[in-house]
Amino acid sequence: MHRKQWLWVFISALVVALAYFGYGLTPKADILMENDYNNIGNMHILPDIVQDGEYMYFIGLDAGLDTSGLCKAYKDDYNLENVEDLGGNIKKLFLPSNGVLYYVNGDDGDSIYSIDKDGENKIKLTDMTCDELITFQDKIYFTSAEGMYSMDFDGSNLELVYSEPVTNIFPYESFLYFIQTYEDVPVKDVVMDQKRIMRFCPNNHEIKDIGGRYVERFFILSDRFYFFDEKTLCYMGIDGADILDIPEYYTHVDTMNFYGKYFIFSSVNQPIGTFAIDSETGEVKKISDETYNFIYVLNDALFTNKGFIQFTGSKFG
Repeated sequence: MHRKQWLWVFISALVVALAYFGYGLTPKADILMENDYNNIGNMHILPDIVQDGEYMYFIGLDAGLDTSGLCKAYKDDYNLENVEDLGGNIKKLFLPSNGVLYYVNGDDGDSIYSIDKDGENKIKLTDMTCDELITFQDKIYFTSAEGMYSMDFDGSNLELVYSEPVTNIFPYESFLYFIQTYEDVPVKDVVMDQKRIMRFCPNNHEIKDIGGRYVERFFILSDRFYFFDEKTLCYMGIDGADILDIPEYYTHVDTMNFYGKYFIFSSVNQPIGTFAIDSETGEVKKISDETYNFIYVLNDALFTNKGFIQFTGSKFG
């Protein structure tokens, strides 16, 4: 399904689910909240909606509203009865940090802007556009066709810090991790692209090749990578050692996400269903017999194209 249709499907499924099941969620999960990365698993799936505190922010058109502006609603207002249109022509919306939101402005050549969460202080940061954007160690990092850039929060000191195209930016401790594509790599008698996980040090721009061969998506939990490589779910240590395939599961990358300490995914092969791996103990728990097209973390629950997954103590005790 096209990315621009997902938010409307997501909101519609959510309204139906809430009407049928009622609204009852478990206490708030600690999803790296101290670093504003509570939505980072979502950025690679649907960069059209974020949650920050008591409010969710989203692109109006993608929620079926008659506006392309940045919209704001209370986090429990899933019927979107009291939506505040903050204006603009928003193409992509990124993680909030330092009290502001970051977005791609369709009214200005898809340039990168920041805006306060009340819709005030709209600031153009750069003429460039981006696919992914995060804040890390008092800098903004974003990706473009040329590579990865950094800049100050006011848009100054723009610098190309890595001159190869990258995806899947993920901050962990004092480093940034991402996927880099190596084109035309000879493998036996075949020449093909490879996609490997790399580690970037913001202080000295040092790069380390961590591993993988055809990595499509990864997350880091409890000093361990969980990633999808060559149609196989895998994990390995933070230094790239101890790689282990989990071959019994075949997943779609847009169902890969995390909730607190749990790595979440759907498996469309035997066994079929949706599972959670405890990143601290390695225990695998089946949380649903259903499989999904995407899994999205919002408002302390998992939302899918079929509704929402409500956690209880029996699921994640």
